[in-house]
Amino acid sequence: MMPFLDRQRLRPGLVPGACVVLFVLNAYIARELFRVEYLSHMQSVEGSFIAITRFWMEHGFQLPWWPLWNAGMPFQHTYFPLLSGAAALAGGATGWPPAQAFHAVSALSYCLGPITLFLMARGISGRLGASFFAALAYALLSPSALIVPVIAADTDGVWNPRRLHNLAYYGESPHIAALTLLPLAVLFLYLSLQHHRWRHYVAAGVLMAAMVLTNAFAATAMAVSAASFSPCSRAPGFGKTSRASQPLACWRTCGSVP
Repeated sequence: MMPFLDRQRLRPGLVPGACVVLFVLNAYIARELFRVEYLSHMQSVEGSFIAITRFWMEHGFQLPWWPLWNAGMPFQHTYFPLLSGAAALAGGATGWPPAQAFHAVSALSYCLGPITLFLMARGISGRLGASFFAALAYALLSPSALIVPVIAADTDGVWNPRRLHNLAYYGESPHIAALTLLPLAVLFLYLSLQHHRWRHYVAAGVLMAAMVLTNAFAATAMAVSAASFSPCSRAPGFGKTSRASQPLACWRTCGSVP
């Protein structure tokens, strides 16, 4: 066993350091999203989310009626509120216009995705090196492009991150935000099954709720991830597998969702 993969040899600061490296790498990849207001991709659906963000910023919590679509509707019927609400709070705190605030929050969620995956894999397997390289692969590669030729052609190759393509080209920011929360929900689900402590149950429930408040398909993603995660768990009743294979299984679970 290589020393840097052994949980007993970890030095303090390695886990935060790995998180910083992953964040800097992804911040560089998505650097333009932090300051852009509008993109040129007309097929994107993000205009709807920006409109909801603008409505939040203009009306605060006084949102009984949404007058812009389908001759009007209750505001809670427009879309799931967590991402646009966070963008509205960021815009109010910084003075950014709605579109820039929405893109900045979306870029932040993009950068945090590999970090939450790393923390999940590290927490479940205890393997720092394998978890870090799984997160690095998640940041730089598109696993779905390896097996689906249409996706590979759409993203122009395996080395163009599918997550970034979905976010910038198609406007799937809520989906990306849900994927950022997903590994943490899986981690606390694992901790709940392993230790049976109330704080783990509460954290898992809060994170799952946050996912559902972010994206329409988050509940499906969580169900698929939990089903894929179960055979890899060391919790009683789930069987035993090699711990070294668990970070790869975690990466496959999250990487197959985009």
